Amino acid sequence: MTAQTVPAPRVPDDESELRRESIRARGMVMQAWGQQLAVLTGERAEHPEAKGLLHALQYGARPPRHSTNPHPDLLAKLKDTLARQIELILDSAALDENGQRFYRSLSEDLAALQPGDPISGLLRRVCAKARAIYADSWIEAASSMGRLGEHPRKVGVDRDPYTATASTDTSQDHVSEVRVSIYAEHFGVEAFCSLPMLATHEFVAHVPAYPRGCWDTSPFNEGFMDWAAWVFFHDWAPELLPGMARLAQHHGDRLHNQLLEAPNMRPYRGAAHTKANAVIDWWVNLNGNTITVTEAERRLAMLAVRLNVHRIPLERKDHFVAAMTPCNPAMAQALSDFLADPTRSLDPVLAAADIQPADDPTRLEVLHD
Repeated sequence: MTAQTVPAPRVPDDESELRRESIRARGMVMQAWGQQLAVLTGERAEHPEAKGLLHALQYGARPPRHSTNPHPDLLAKLKDTLARQIELILDSAALDENGQRFYRSLSEDLAALQPGDPISGLLRRVCAKARAIYADSWIEAASSMGRLGEHPRKVGVDRDPYTATASTDTSQDHVSEVRVSIYAEHFGVEAFCSLPMLATHEFVAHVPAYPRGCWDTSPFNEGFMDWAAWVFFHDWAPELLPGMARLAQHHGDRLHNQLLEAPNMRPYRGAAHTKANAVIDWWVNLNGNTITVTEAERRLAMLAVRLNVHRIPLERKDHFVAAMTPCNPAMAQALSDFLADPTRSLDPVLAAADIQPADDPTRLEVLHD
């Protein structure tokens, strides 16, 4: 998720489409099973029946090694594999009544599954949410899904099951391209449920960002904007993976915290997150707790959104992050005024950081419950 980096090289086309189809098939099943995955990977995770079923989910959609069919139906293959595994569990395992009911419900949901593309659907939903907060400042975004030949952090899946990553190409002035890349050899519940967080980061932090075509990693674009994207992710999670909000939040937070502590990101994200959280604590206390932390976070996230498309150089935005502290009386006043009315001009907060203001043609509405 080192966004605004050049996307990983694509695997040759003769293998890529089958691998992508395998990823989509697993995604369709996981979406169909929805919140029941929380039971399968939670309270039943150590049961041999659950382990066997998750193993079948992981490997049942692999393209056949020896087949004359150039376009095998991998979804049908996966459904058949899982149906047989569930039938074996129901016939052979020592299940109580609740267990029998649970696995029958998985079988019924599997039988009712309709083909689709859950990852493309997710990306469209995140895009629509991000477009709404940026309003007229939005830049159109294309999106695609590719596969990786190895784990994105080059570690074992037992240590790190989050095998998806994402990047955004902003080299063109009027369109950005978001690419989600997945390690096809291992794409399970954890990786699938982390996709909403990864996608929200890309669409909020990078798709409409100014300057265009900037590949630098900085305290603003990977720090303050990452914090803002995390705020919006929590707001949007119930709608991004329908029926899987708790799983999406759980795995999104786990991966986000892991990336926050990554050595290559800690200098940028750690300081910016600390500053943003300090502003929230200060402002909520200043208002005698008459505003919720959630609402305060939304308003500060809108400041990040406004700055993200503001036409000043990235180094000035980084300077703002460094200066964003209520310990400075001028900044404290400017932040308090903005958080009270996030539609107001950015000029006062920029001036408090000794930044020359630029034209700001957009005035975005604050989000409310």
